[in-house]
Amino acid sequence: MARHHPRVGHTGLPPPTDQASPLWRSYGATIPAGHQEQTRYQTDLEWPETNRVWTDKPARLPPEIEPGLNEIGTFAPQYWNWPTGVQVCELEIDPETGETQIVNFVCVDDVGTVVNPMLLKAQMHGGIVQGIGQALVEDIVYDADGQLITGSLMDYCLPRADDICNMDIISAPTITSSNLIGAKGGGESGPTGALPATINAVVDALKPLGVNHIDMPATPQRIWQAIQTAKASAA
Repeated sequence: MARHHPRVGHTGLPPPTDQASPLWRSYGATIPAGHQEQTRYQTDLEWPETNRVWTDKPARLPPEIEPGLNEIGTFAPQYWNWPTGVQVCELEIDPETGETQIVNFVCVDDVGTVVNPMLLKAQMHGGIVQGIGQALVEDIVYDADGQLITGSLMDYCLPRADDICNMDIISAPTITSSNLIGAKGGGESGPTGALPATINAVVDALKPLGVNHIDMPATPQRIWQAIQTAKASAA
C-alpha cells in the first residue's frame, strides 16, 4: 500500500554515512543525495519499507523518535445508521409430505458504500441461508428428562447447498454521512430479512388450505400436521 502525505514527519531519516552514495531512502522514498532537506516532507510512504526501517533499523531514526509504529484513535459518529432492504422468498410445498422447496430468492440491500462487492454478496448468501435454516429446519430439542438431543450436527439439522436455490443479491446503496466512508452494517442484514420472508412464504402457501399460522421451524412434519389439522377442521 502506498500513501501520499504532504508531511510524514518533522524529520526525514538520516542519510547513510557513505555520503558518496547517490541515493538515500527516507520513509520509503528514493531521493537524490543533496536534496534531503528540500524533499523530506514530500515522500511516498511505503508502509512495508517504513515498518522495516522503524522496527529493524532503529539506529537510523533521529534520537527524538522512538522505534515502532503505534496509533490510537477514537471516532464518535454524530448519529447512528442502519442498513435497509427487502427480501422476497418464493417456495413450493408438497401437501402430501410437507416438504418445502425454495425456488427463488431475491435480496435488495442498502449497506451504504460497498467496499468489497464480492465479500458483501458472500456475506448476504450466508446470512440468508442462516435465516432460511432458522425458519425451516433448525430446532433445539430436549427429551422428557431435559437432556438435549440435538447437541451435535448429527442431530441438529442445518440447510445445505442443495436445499437452497440460486439467489439474486442486488445492491442499492444509499451513502450515509455518519462516517467517513459512507458505509452501513451488512453483517446481519441477510438473516434479519430472510427469516420473516421465508416463514411468511410458508404461511402464504398454506393459507388456501386454511392454515394461518405455523411455529418455527416449519419442518415437513410440522407442515404436514398443520395441513391435516386444517383439513379435519374444514370437514
